[in-house]
Amino acid sequence: MKILKDSNTMGFILLELMVVLGIMSALASIAIPNYMSYREKAKAASCTAHRHNIEHEVLEYFLEHRVHNPEIADKYKCPSGGVYMWIISDPDDPDYPKVGCSMHYWPTAEPPKPEPPKPIPPKPIPPKPLTSLGSTFEEITSGMIGLIEKFYVEHGKYPRSWGDYRFTDIGLDPAEWGRGYNGIIYSPCGNRVNVKPDEGYVFYVTDLKGKERKLSWEYKWNLVYSVKKGQWYYHSIKKKNAIDISTLKVEKYAKEKKIKR
Repeated sequence: MKILKDSNTMGFILLELMVVLGIMSALASIAIPNYMSYREKAKAASCTAHRHNIEHEVLEYFLEHRVHNPEIADKYKCPSGGVYMWIISDPDDPDYPKVGCSMHYWPTAEPPKPEPPKPIPPKPIPPKPLTSLGSTFEEITSGMIGLIEKFYVEHGKYPRSWGDYRFTDIGLDPAEWGRGYNGIIYSPCGNRVNVKPDEGYVFYVTDLKGKERKLSWEYKWNLVYSVKKGQWYYHSIKKKNAIDISTLKVEKYAKEKKIKR
């Protein structure tokens, strides 16, 4: 007698097996990582407990014997294979004792935060000079004297001393010098440089004998520099009128001001 087998029976069993394997694979893909994570957390917790035990036992030993005994740490092992190391083994340190693990705990100092770059202040723009020769009395008079001396070296004579030629001969624009600067009017004149007070100003200067001289704009006089003699004078080039130009003071004119004799 022959037993007939259904040809679909074997196929149905394989399909069920494939479904079961797929479900098991899905569960395994979820369960295994979680298991490994829990396992590592358990090892880390065990390591923390070991380190606390070491610190507690070492501290007790030190308080009892007043001696540090690092060998106590040898009986404890990290479950993950980490190496225990002393972070603080100095009994004088307030945080003593402190144990670290190469796998689970080792303090690292945070790198210092870089300071924000300091803004670079803009370079100050230098003020524009008052004249083509500068702004101060020293700059302007030294410039004129230098131009006169240069002209003499190049031409064997001094520049002219009248009209606009006294300026143009030494390369200056007459229009620039038709006004006062800080209460002073400058004028080259051949082998001399003249300076006089602008309207409403007065000069005070000391001669070589220590006597103070006054020069008001109302006088229409000059202080004179002689290029030949290399000396400043009051009003005219005479020995008795030689002055110390470093004592020059320029002030607003005041009629009530008196010179002490």
